[in-house]
Amino acid sequence: MEFLGHLLLAALLVSFNLLAANAQHRGVFPSARALNKIDRSAVPLSPSFGIDVLNRSSFPKGFIFGAASSAYQVEGAWNIDGKGPSNWDVFTHKFPGKISNGSNGDVAADSYHRYKQFATLKQAMEFLGHLLLAALLVSFNLLAANAQHRGVFPSARALNKIDRSAVPLSPSFGIDVLNRSSFPKGFIFGAASSAYQVEGAWNIDGKGPSNWDVFTHKFPGKISNGSNGDVAADSYHRYKEDIKLLKEMNADSYRFSISWPRVIPYGKISKGINEKGIEYYNKLIDEILAYGLKPVVTIFHWDLPQALDEEYGSFLSPKIM
Repeated sequence: MEFLGHLLLAALLVSFNLLAANAQHRGVFPSARALNKIDRSAVPLSPSFGIDVLNRSSFPKGFIFGAASSAYQVEGAWNIDGKGPSNWDVFTHKFPGKISNGSNGDVAADSYHRYKQFATLKQAMEFLGHLLLAALLVSFNLLAANAQHRGVFPSARALNKIDRSAVPLSPSFGIDVLNRSSFPKGFIFGAASSAYQVEGAWNIDGKGPSNWDVFTHKFPGKISNGSNGDVAADSYHRYKEDIKLLKEMNADSYRFSISWPRVIPYGKISKGINEKGIEYYNKLIDEILAYGLKPVVTIFHWDLPQALDEEYGSFLSPKIM
């Protein structure tokens, strides 16, 4: 999880640096080639997505590139040609201090008058603006291509803990491959789960039924493959194996959720507490701490006691609070 799970967090930060490092190593500045439109019939998409630099051939045929805006953010012309005031016009005029730099949308990008000019920016936006859309897709492929060119498989180094005092963070964030030194000191790497998705043991040791238990049993066709959380990853019985795997992956923390119907089966303390449920979470936390990991708890992750759903409609009623 240290590399694969948290690549998502780093993707927007690292993708351009990876692209530049990889292309510059070959003596090619990436943006010059990235803006080219490549005939896919002549240069088909390769199994590695064709990414030694990023261009349209890196994406599936028919992939749509574009830009997005909202009226208030770009149009300006806030009070001309018959336009009435919006809530944002009033708010930014009445409370200018609520916006960090005191700006507003009175003029903005003046797209109301300059909309024709924006169409000419299409080519530049193709690479610069939409690199963000591609970042999650391309960052791992770029990393792999760059590292393999040096004979290094990226995950082998990405899982290493690096002493930042010996290998300080460089201005380019130290990214010729991604590792702990690529992130700020104290950055926490970990894994996350939710009780219904991993615990299983849906009706043993005093656990009450949740809304998800009832829904998946009553309407199995609503889930594409008919699955449910009755067993799931069986973490209720195999939590020790799970935590051991996290430690082997060099995780710093584990975020898990507490199943409300496992500890309070009928949703209210007045209707009883399930001591075996509390015992399970105590053992889970002890195991996490025993491996030197940090437990992070989600109090509620949408597995509601079915009793409360039947009593007053759960979140459809203010009584849930």
